[in-house]
Amino acid sequence: MSQCCARKRRLAVVIALAAGLGLQLGACSKEALRQAVTTGDEQAPARPLDQPRFGRKDEPEVLRPAGIITTGKRSEIGMTGEFARMLTGSTETVRLERPVAVSGYGDTMFIVDAAERAIYRYNRRDQTIVTLGEAGKQFVGDPMGLYVEPDLSFFVCDPAGKAVYYFDADGRVIRTYSDLKNLSRPVDVVFDEVGNRVLVADGSFSHIVVFDKMGEPLAAIGDRGTGPGRFRAITALAKVNNSLFVADRLELRVQELDMDGTFRYSFGEGSLTWPTAIVVDKYQRLYVSDRSDNTIRVYDDIRLIATLGGTGSAPGRFRLITDMWLADDGKLYVADSLNRRVQIFDVVSDTPVMPNFMSQ
Repeated sequence: MSQCCARKRRLAVVIALAAGLGLQLGACSKEALRQAVTTGDEQAPARPLDQPRFGRKDEPEVLRPAGIITTGKRSEIGMTGEFARMLTGSTETVRLERPVAVSGYGDTMFIVDAAERAIYRYNRRDQTIVTLGEAGKQFVGDPMGLYVEPDLSFFVCDPAGKAVYYFDADGRVIRTYSDLKNLSRPVDVVFDEVGNRVLVADGSFSHIVVFDKMGEPLAAIGDRGTGPGRFRAITALAKVNNSLFVADRLELRVQELDMDGTFRYSFGEGSLTWPTAIVVDKYQRLYVSDRSDNTIRVYDDIRLIATLGGTGSAPGRFRLITDMWLADDGKLYVADSLNRRVQIFDVVSDTPVMPNFMSQ
Protein backbone atom coordinates (compact mmCIF):
# COMPACT_ATOMS: atom_id res chain seq x y z
CA MET A 1 0.00 0.00 0.00
CA SER A 2 1.35 3.45 -0.93
CA GLN A 3 1.93 6.15 1.71
CA CYS A 4 -0.80 8.24 0.04
CA CYS A 5 -3.37 5.48 0.37
CA ALA A 6 -2.31 4.85 4.01
CA ARG A 7 -2.78 8.53 4.89
CA LYS A 8 -6.25 8.53 3.29
CA ARG A 9 -7.25 5.40 5.25
CA ARG A 10 -6.03 6.91 8.58
CA LEU A 11 -7.93 10.14 7.83
CA ALA A 12 -11.13 8.19 7.17
CA VAL A 13 -10.76 6.36 10.51
CA VAL A 14 -10.24 9.65 12.39
CA ILE A 15 -13.32 11.19 10.76
CA ALA A 16 -15.44 8.16 11.68
CA LEU A 17 -14.25 8.20 15.30
CA ALA A 18 -14.92 11.92 15.57
CA ALA A 19 -18.43 11.45 14.18
CA GLY A 20 -19.15 8.69 16.70
CA LEU A 21 -17.81 10.77 19.59
CA GLY A 22 -19.92 13.68 18.48
CA LEU A 23 -23.03 11.53 18.56
CA GLN A 24 -22.13 10.27 22.06
CA LEU A 25 -21.47 13.74 23.43
CA GLY A 26 -24.56 15.05 21.77
CA ALA A 27 -26.62 12.67 23.85
CA CYS A 28 -25.17 14.27 27.06
CA SER A 29 -26.41 17.50 28.54
CA LYS A 30 -24.15 20.53 28.59
CA GLU A 31 -24.12 20.35 32.40
CA ALA A 32 -22.96 16.74 32.33
CA LEU A 33 -20.25 17.65 29.82
CA ARG A 34 -19.14 20.58 31.98
CA GLN A 35 -18.80 18.32 35.02
CA ALA A 36 -16.93 15.67 33.05
CA VAL A 37 -14.26 18.04 31.74
CA THR A 38 -11.86 19.98 33.95
CA THR A 39 -9.19 22.52 33.18
CA GLY A 40 -6.08 23.56 34.97
CA ASP A 41 -8.04 26.37 36.67
CA GLU A 42 -11.07 24.31 37.70
CA GLN A 43 -10.85 20.89 39.30
CA ALA A 44 -13.78 18.60 40.03
CA PRO A 45 -14.53 18.59 43.77
CA ALA A 46 -13.16 15.55 45.62
CA ARG A 47 -15.74 12.96 46.63
CA PRO A 48 -15.52 12.22 50.36
CA LEU A 49 -14.42 8.67 51.08
CA ASP A 50 -16.73 6.37 52.98
CA GLN A 51 -15.75 5.72 56.59
CA PRO A 52 -14.09 2.28 56.63
CA ARG A 53 -16.07 -0.24 58.60
CA PHE A 54 -14.19 -2.09 61.35
CA GLY A 55 -15.53 -5.62 61.28
CA ARG A 56 -17.59 -7.85 59.03
CA LYS A 57 -20.55 -6.48 57.09
CA ASP A 58 -22.84 -9.19 58.43
CA GLU A 59 -22.06 -8.24 62.06
CA PRO A 60 -23.16 -5.19 64.05
CA GLU A 61 -20.71 -2.29 64.15
CA VAL A 62 -19.60 -1.91 67.75
CA LEU A 63 -16.11 -0.37 67.44
CA ARG A 64 -14.76 2.36 65.19
CA PRO A 65 -10.99 3.17 65.00
CA ALA A 66 -10.38 6.61 66.53
CA GLY A 67 -6.62 6.97 66.95
CA ILE A 68 -3.29 5.47 67.94
CA ILE A 69 -0.87 6.39 70.75
CA THR A 70 2.78 5.65 70.06
CA THR A 71 4.35 8.67 71.78
CA GLY A 72 3.52 11.40 74.25
CA LYS A 73 4.90 14.89 74.82
CA ARG A 74 7.05 14.80 77.92
CA SER A 75 5.49 16.84 80.70
CA GLU A 76 7.75 18.33 83.35
CA ILE A 77 6.34 19.83 86.55
CA GLY A 78 7.67 22.58 88.81
CA MET A 79 11.02 24.43 88.75
CA THR A 80 12.85 21.29 87.66
CA GLY A 81 10.48 21.03 84.74
CA GLU A 82 11.03 24.65 83.72
CA PHE A 83 14.78 24.10 83.74
CA ALA A 84 14.39 20.90 81.72
CA ARG A 85 12.28 22.71 79.13
CA MET A 86 14.97 25.36 78.78
CA LEU A 87 17.53 22.66 78.11
CA THR A 88 15.57 20.21 75.97
CA GLY A 89 12.74 22.28 74.52
CA SER A 90 9.04 21.50 74.60
CA THR A 91 9.04 18.97 71.76
CA GLU A 92 10.71 16.08 73.58
CA THR A 93 8.61 12.95 73.34
CA VAL A 94 8.41 9.59 75.05
CA ARG A 95 8.00 6.62 72.73
CA LEU A 96 6.20 3.43 73.76
CA GLU A 97 8.23 0.26 73.31
CA ARG A 98 6.13 -2.59 74.72
CA PRO A 99 2.98 -1.42 76.50
CA VAL A 100 1.51 -4.31 78.47
CA ALA A 101 -1.16 -2.69 80.65
CA VAL A 102 -3.44 0.31 80.32
CA SER A 103 -6.11 1.76 82.60
CA GLY A 104 -7.16 5.05 84.07
CA TYR A 105 -9.79 7.34 85.49
CA GLY A 106 -11.26 10.44 83.85
CA ASP A 107 -8.72 12.14 81.59
CA THR A 108 -5.76 10.38 83.24
CA MET A 109 -4.51 7.09 81.87
CA PHE A 110 -1.62 4.95 83.07
CA ILE A 111 0.49 2.88 80.68
CA VAL A 112 2.87 0.17 81.88
CA ASP A 113 5.77 -0.41 79.47
CA ALA A 114 7.60 -3.68 80.08
CA ALA A 115 10.48 -2.99 77.67
CA GLU A 116 11.28 0.37 79.26
CA ARG A 117 10.50 -0.88 82.79
CA ALA A 118 8.45 2.28 83.22
CA ILE A 119 5.00 3.41 84.27
CA TYR A 120 3.66 6.47 82.45
CA ARG A 121 0.85 8.83 83.43
CA TYR A 122 -0.79 10.05 80.23
CA ASN A 123 -3.15 13.03 79.86
CA ARG A 124 -5.77 12.17 77.26
CA ARG A 125 -6.64 15.82 76.51
CA ASP A 126 -3.23 17.31 75.74
CA GLN A 127 -1.34 14.02 75.03
CA THR A 128 1.35 14.81 77.60
CA ILE A 129 3.13 12.04 79.41
CA VAL A 130 4.94 11.82 82.74
CA THR A 131 7.34 9.04 83.74
CA LEU A 132 6.54 8.06 87.31
CA GLY A 133 10.02 8.07 88.80
CA GLU A 134 11.36 4.63 89.63
CA ALA A 135 7.94 2.95 89.82
CA GLY A 136 8.67 0.59 86.94
CA LYS A 137 11.93 -0.57 88.50
CA GLN A 138 10.08 -2.39 91.30
CA PHE A 139 9.23 -5.44 89.21
CA VAL A 140 11.26 -8.63 89.05
CA GLY A 141 9.88 -9.59 85.62
CA ASP A 142 7.33 -8.25 83.16
CA PRO A 143 4.42 -6.58 84.97
CA MET A 144 0.82 -7.20 83.99
CA GLY A 145 -2.64 -6.33 85.28
CA LEU A 146 -3.47 -2.72 86.18
CA TYR A 147 -6.33 -1.29 88.24
CA VAL A 148 -6.78 2.46 88.86
CA GLU A 149 -8.85 4.01 91.65
CA PRO A 150 -10.69 7.37 91.48
CA ASP A 151 -7.91 9.12 93.44
CA LEU A 152 -5.47 7.84 90.76
CA SER A 153 -3.73 5.42 93.07
CA PHE A 154 -3.25 2.12 91.26
CA PHE A 155 -2.35 -1.57 91.55
CA VAL A 156 0.07 -3.49 89.28
CA CYS A 157 0.87 -7.22 89.32
CA ASP A 158 4.41 -8.59 89.28
CA PRO A 159 4.02 -12.29 88.32
CA ALA A 160 7.72 -13.17 88.63
CA GLY A 161 7.97 -11.30 91.93
CA LYS A 162 4.86 -13.05 93.31
CA ALA A 163 3.43 -9.73 94.49
CA VAL A 164 1.08 -6.86 93.72
CA TYR A 165 2.26 -3.28 94.20
CA TYR A 166 -0.03 -0.46 95.24
CA PHE A 167 1.20 3.00 94.11
CA ASP A 168 0.00 6.55 94.70
CA ALA A 169 -0.71 8.81 91.72
CA ASP A 170 2.95 9.82 91.49
CA GLY A 171 4.30 6.28 91.46
CA ARG A 172 5.38 5.96 95.09
CA VAL A 173 4.81 2.51 96.61
CA ILE A 174 2.09 2.58 99.27
CA ARG A 175 1.84 -1.12 99.98
CA THR A 176 2.80 -4.57 98.71
CA TYR A 177 0.41 -7.54 98.62
CA SER A 178 2.01 -10.97 98.84
CA ASP A 179 1.29 -14.40 100.34
CA LEU A 180 3.87 -17.06 99.53
CA LYS A 181 1.53 -19.89 100.55
CA ASN A 182 -1.35 -18.85 98.31
CA LEU A 183 -0.06 -16.35 95.74
CA SER A 184 2.42 -17.76 93.24
CA ARG A 185 1.84 -15.89 89.97
CA PRO A 186 -0.49 -12.86 90.18
CA VAL A 187 -1.80 -12.00 86.70
CA ASP A 188 -4.58 -9.49 87.34
CA VAL A 189 -6.08 -7.40 90.15
CA VAL A 190 -9.29 -5.51 90.95
CA PHE A 191 -10.48 -3.56 93.96
CA ASP A 192 -13.86 -4.17 95.61
CA GLU A 193 -14.94 -0.75 96.90
CA VAL A 194 -17.97 -2.09 98.77
CA GLY A 195 -16.05 -4.74 100.69
CA ASN A 196 -12.80 -2.73 100.79
CA ARG A 197 -10.99 -5.80 99.45
CA VAL A 198 -8.20 -6.36 96.91
CA LEU A 199 -8.81 -9.40 94.68
CA VAL A 200 -5.81 -10.93 92.93
CA ALA A 201 -6.08 -13.63 90.26
CA ASP A 202 -3.34 -16.28 90.43
CA GLY A 203 -2.39 -17.98 87.17
CA SER A 204 -0.53 -20.87 88.84
CA PHE A 205 -2.69 -21.81 91.82
CA SER A 206 -5.80 -21.07 89.71
CA HIS A 207 -7.76 -19.18 92.32
CA ILE A 208 -8.43 -15.59 93.42
CA VAL A 209 -6.73 -14.44 96.61
CA VAL A 210 -8.69 -11.90 98.66
CA PHE A 211 -6.74 -9.32 100.72
CA ASP A 212 -8.00 -6.54 102.93
CA LYS A 213 -6.85 -3.06 101.93
CA MET A 214 -4.00 -3.18 104.43
CA GLY A 215 -2.52 -6.28 102.75
CA GLU A 216 -3.71 -9.09 105.03
CA PRO A 217 -4.81 -12.22 103.10
CA LEU A 218 -8.37 -13.19 104.02
CA ALA A 219 -9.65 -15.97 101.76
CA ALA A 220 -9.52 -17.58 98.33
CA ILE A 221 -12.23 -17.70 95.67
CA GLY A 222 -12.42 -20.76 93.44
CA ASP A 223 -10.14 -23.76 93.20
CA ARG A 224 -8.19 -25.74 90.64
CA GLY A 225 -10.30 -28.17 88.67
CA THR A 226 -12.98 -28.47 86.02
CA GLY A 227 -16.54 -27.24 86.00
CA PRO A 228 -18.35 -24.13 87.24
CA GLY A 229 -16.47 -22.09 89.81
CA ARG A 230 -13.20 -23.90 89.16
CA PHE A 231 -10.18 -22.84 87.12
CA ARG A 232 -7.10 -24.32 85.46
CA ALA A 233 -5.19 -21.35 84.02
CA ILE A 234 -6.59 -17.91 84.91
CA THR A 235 -5.46 -15.18 82.50
CA ALA A 236 -7.62 -12.14 83.32
CA LEU A 237 -10.01 -10.70 85.91
CA ALA A 238 -12.60 -7.94 85.61
CA LYS A 239 -15.12 -6.44 88.03
CA VAL A 240 -18.40 -4.88 86.89
CA ASN A 241 -20.82 -3.75 89.59
CA ASN A 242 -21.35 -6.85 91.73
CA SER A 243 -19.95 -9.32 89.20
CA LEU A 244 -16.53 -10.85 88.68
CA PHE A 245 -15.50 -12.07 85.24
CA VAL A 246 -12.69 -14.62 85.23
CA ALA A 247 -10.96 -15.66 81.99
CA ASP A 248 -9.27 -19.04 81.68
CA ARG A 249 -7.34 -20.43 78.71
CA LEU A 250 -7.88 -24.11 79.63
CA GLU A 251 -11.22 -24.39 81.43
CA LEU A 252 -14.57 -22.63 80.88
CA ARG A 253 -13.31 -19.64 78.92
CA VAL A 254 -15.05 -16.83 80.84
CA GLN A 255 -17.05 -17.33 84.03
CA GLU A 256 -19.22 -14.79 85.78
CA LEU A 257 -19.24 -15.04 89.58
CA ASP A 258 -20.81 -12.95 92.27
CA MET A 259 -18.45 -11.10 94.60
CA ASP A 260 -18.35 -14.07 96.99
CA GLY A 261 -17.41 -16.51 94.23
CA THR A 262 -20.78 -18.12 93.51
CA PHE A 263 -20.98 -19.25 89.87
CA ARG A 264 -23.58 -17.55 87.66
CA TYR A 265 -22.82 -18.57 84.07
CA SER A 266 -20.03 -19.04 81.52
CA PHE A 267 -19.51 -18.15 77.87
CA GLY A 268 -16.86 -18.31 75.15
CA GLU A 269 -16.50 -22.09 74.91
CA GLY A 270 -15.93 -22.86 71.25
CA SER A 271 -15.19 -19.25 70.28
CA LEU A 272 -12.33 -18.22 72.60
CA THR A 273 -8.91 -19.87 72.81
CA TRP A 274 -6.64 -17.65 74.94
CA PRO A 275 -8.52 -14.72 76.49
CA THR A 276 -6.26 -11.94 77.78
CA ALA A 277 -8.49 -9.02 78.84
CA ILE A 278 -12.17 -8.26 79.51
CA VAL A 279 -14.18 -5.02 79.54
CA VAL A 280 -17.91 -4.25 79.53
CA ASP A 281 -19.51 -1.24 77.83
CA LYS A 282 -22.60 0.79 78.75
CA TYR A 283 -24.66 -1.25 76.27
CA GLN A 284 -23.94 -4.32 78.41
CA ARG A 285 -21.70 -5.94 75.82
CA LEU A 286 -18.57 -7.83 76.86
CA TYR A 287 -15.30 -7.41 74.95
CA VAL A 288 -12.76 -10.23 75.28
CA SER A 289 -9.37 -10.11 73.57
CA ASP A 290 -7.97 -13.38 72.24
CA ARG A 291 -4.22 -13.91 72.05
CA SER A 292 -4.50 -16.87 69.67
CA ASP A 293 -5.63 -14.82 66.65
CA ASN A 294 -5.25 -11.18 67.80
CA THR A 295 -8.96 -10.47 67.79
CA ILE A 296 -11.50 -8.83 70.08
CA ARG A 297 -14.69 -10.84 70.42
CA VAL A 298 -17.85 -9.05 71.47
CA TYR A 299 -20.67 -10.78 73.35
CA ASP A 300 -24.19 -9.57 74.05
CA ASP A 301 -24.74 -11.43 77.29
CA ILE A 302 -23.48 -14.90 76.25
CA ARG A 303 -24.15 -14.54 72.49
CA LEU A 304 -21.17 -13.85 70.21
CA ILE A 305 -22.13 -10.90 67.99
CA ALA A 306 -18.85 -9.70 66.46
CA THR A 307 -15.22 -10.72 65.91
CA LEU A 308 -12.95 -7.74 65.30
CA GLY A 309 -9.32 -7.23 64.37
CA GLY A 310 -6.84 -9.91 63.40
CA THR A 311 -3.07 -10.10 63.08
CA GLY A 312 -1.27 -7.13 61.52
CA SER A 313 0.02 -3.61 62.04
CA ALA A 314 -2.63 -1.55 60.23
CA PRO A 315 -5.18 0.38 62.31
CA GLY A 316 -7.64 -2.09 63.79
CA ARG A 317 -5.13 -4.94 63.60
CA PHE A 318 -3.08 -6.23 66.51
CA ARG A 319 0.06 -8.06 67.50
CA LEU A 320 -0.54 -9.35 71.03
CA ILE A 321 -3.33 -7.60 72.92
CA THR A 322 -2.29 -7.60 76.57
CA ASP A 323 -4.86 -5.28 78.16
CA MET A 324 -7.92 -3.10 77.48
CA TRP A 325 -9.51 -0.15 79.25
CA LEU A 326 -12.92 1.39 78.56
CA ALA A 327 -13.08 5.07 79.56
CA ASP A 328 -16.26 6.80 80.72
CA ASP A 329 -16.47 8.79 77.47
CA GLY A 330 -16.89 5.63 75.41
CA LYS A 331 -13.29 5.30 74.20
CA LEU A 332 -11.77 1.83 74.26
CA TYR A 333 -7.98 1.76 74.75
CA VAL A 334 -6.18 -1.43 73.68
CA ALA A 335 -2.56 -2.23 74.60
CA ASP A 336 -1.25 -3.52 71.25
CA SER A 337 1.99 -4.68 72.78
CA LEU A 338 4.21 -5.94 69.95
CA ASN A 339 3.07 -3.11 67.66
CA ARG A 340 4.43 -0.70 70.31
CA ARG A 341 1.22 1.28 70.63
CA VAL A 342 -2.10 1.78 72.31
CA GLN A 343 -5.03 1.81 69.89
CA ILE A 344 -8.14 3.90 70.53
CA PHE A 345 -11.66 2.98 69.41
CA ASP A 346 -15.05 4.65 69.66
CA VAL A 347 -17.69 2.33 71.09
CA VAL A 348 -20.88 2.61 69.02
CA SER A 349 -24.30 1.00 69.40
CA ASP A 350 -25.59 -1.15 66.59
CA THR A 351 -27.48 -3.67 68.70
CA PRO A 352 -30.37 -3.33 71.17
CA VAL A 353 -29.63 -3.38 74.88
CA MET A 354 -30.47 -6.69 76.51
CA PRO A 355 -31.09 -6.99 80.27
CA ASN A 356 -28.46 -9.02 82.09
CA PHE A 357 -26.00 -8.77 84.98
CA MET A 358 -25.71 -4.95 84.78
CA SER A 359 -29.17 -4.54 86.32
CA GLN A 360 -28.65 -7.12 89.07
